[in-house]
Amino acid sequence: MLELCNPMRLKKIDSAEEIEMPRFGILGSCKGLLLIKHYMDLYLWNPSIRQCTNVVSLPQPDRLQCERVLIVSGLCYDSSIDEYKAVMVYEGITVVASLKSRRWTSFCFPYELK
Repeated sequence: MLELCNPMRLKKIDSAEEIEMPRFGILGSCKGLLLIKHYMDLYLWNPSIRQCTNVVSLPQPDRLQCERVLIVSGLCYDSSIDEYKAVMVYEGITVVASLKSRRWTSFCFPYELK
């Protein structure tokens, strides 16, 4: 059973059919943590201790210069600065969130992904 993190309430979900995908998605995992999208917020969820925290909101579409399709996403750990980062690759642009500072940076991805 999955529990969605919400500062106001927890919603229990018994099966995958109950999840509305545009609003919910697992975007990546790293070292046992899951990066979860719920509406416009990203959460880090630790299923082993059943705790999660809101880490950052998704960048607004105008920041991405238009509506773009998400191609791939992930969660990574940068051991040189002891920090987790969320990576999202859209058509033509990549955005990376520092989960410590809660800031997004973006750059053009020079390769075509299919």
